[in-house]
Amino acid sequence: MAFIVSPNMNLPLPVVGKEAGPDYAKDVNNSLTLVDQHDHSPGRGVLITTSGLNINADLPFNSNNATSLRSVRFTSQPSALVLPADVGILYEVGVNLYYNDGNGVVIPITASGGIAGTPGSIAGLTPPASATYIPGSKTFVWQSSASTAANLDAASVLFRNITPNSTNAVTLQAPPALGSNYILTLPYVPVSNSFMILDSSGNMSATIPVAGGLTRANLVPPGQQVSLSSGAFSTTSGAYVNVINLNLMITTTGNPVDLRFISDGVGGQISATSSSNAVTAQFRITRNGSQIATHFLATQATGASTSALTIPSSALNHIDVVTAGTYAYNVQVQVLAGVSGAAQVFNTKLLAYEIK
Repeated sequence: MAFIVSPNMNLPLPVVGKEAGPDYAKDVNNSLTLVDQHDHSPGRGVLITTSGLNINADLPFNSNNATSLRSVRFTSQPSALVLPADVGILYEVGVNLYYNDGNGVVIPITASGGIAGTPGSIAGLTPPASATYIPGSKTFVWQSSASTAANLDAASVLFRNITPNSTNAVTLQAPPALGSNYILTLPYVPVSNSFMILDSSGNMSATIPVAGGLTRANLVPPGQQVSLSSGAFSTTSGAYVNVINLNLMITTTGNPVDLRFISDGVGGQISATSSSNAVTAQFRITRNGSQIATHFLATQATGASTSALTIPSSALNHIDVVTAGTYAYNVQVQVLAGVSGAAQVFNTKLLAYEIK
């Protein structure tokens, strides 16, 4: 037997001119059999190098693992992969890592040089706490446990309209240089238009509505309030009616409140008149809807004579003893006598200030 063994596939190679015919043919036949079985695995041919590969289609691993990889280097895609077959895949878009789950949902894994804000990526967010986005209402829901809301600790909050490219925003922020923590508590919605006040504990509340409507006089800082002018007001009503504009609100620290009728700079007078008999006009001041003071203005006459009595509006005043709080004051008037008479208020304002 005159043959040599090949180094890579252990082929019995006959030595030409030395091996006899039958053995020669047998060795050739055995070598061809081994060549037919070669798969380039160790002992079955030279291992294929990287330069010998030309992968031009998907490369199945037949449900086996890719092992001993130093790293995986992706080819960046211009946009997320959304073909029907693009499920259960990991890839790169731009400079960020993406994953499509088994339903084909595109999930960004990184963003802006860090982990993308996917559910569960918030530090300390462990069950039963949760952070959820509801697409239908475009709402983020933060919960400390099931069905229980969670607190949010943040700096300024910018509120925008839920519209594309909304550039303008309303910013809600804390005062600068906070010296301590405090809480602002929102009020309930009142049944009618009311002023909103803030107490020293941070509680907002809706005050009792001001009779006669809201006026700019109520926007004067606490401690002193002045109403608008009554103008030329007159009534013959036998029931109490509001004097136009003679209403205001004041917040006190607990000292008495001095209530005065003053001139608006043009006149300032109060009258009771009748064309047939004596007449009595009754003026009253209410605090939060309850009467606290009454003033009478009466004429004296007999028969069918005309009677009238006019005094300066500054002649009427009242001191109201109250505790600390916010109070709504209102002036009302009625005609008492059952005659053809009138109660009138000309060019008068209502002044309220806390006596310190």
